[in-house]
Amino acid sequence: NGQLNVSPISAELYQGSISGSIAINAAQKMPGFAIKQNLEGIDIGPLLKDAANLDMLEGKGDVDLNITTQGNTVSALKKGLNGAAALNLADGAVKGVNIARKLREFGKGGADTETANKNEKTDFSEMEATFRVKNGVAHNEDLSLKSPLLRLSGKGDIDIGMGRPAVAVAGD
Repeated sequence: NGQLNVSPISAELYQGSISGSIAINAAQKMPGFAIKQNLEGIDIGPLLKDAANLDMLEGKGDVDLNITTQGNTVSALKKGLNGAAALNLADGAVKGVNIARKLREFGKGGADTETANKNEKTDFSEMEATFRVKNGVAHNEDLSLKSPLLRLSGKGDIDIGMGRPAVAVAGD
């Protein structure tokens, strides 16, 4: 009747494991999808590259997803995302900026703004965040990134539907 429910679903992938469920409802005019997944010990970099064509994060750890969406196009599916997600990574890096280098240059006449540079990265020993997703926008209030040199906290939005991050970061 145009519906598919796969539960439980489990696999070993990206050097970790995945367990959860997937539901697809194609019986309605606007197809709907529901994903509940727990990813444990996964390598986040290759997963993000394969799933979302993003090369912005490295590390191993856990990801929890409880997401729904509906739409007839990829753009509509991204804009229709709703639910929650959580991230807990270790021994990784955020690609695009080297915060430690920027801090060393602070006060030496360096630029106060910087665009992302694919050759730069900020290493971390621990990164945690939870997200509430509504209409394709992931909102975060508790980003925490720790390294031997830095303790960063942040909050902000990632507009998945439009592909625009807006994150405010405060350091300790």
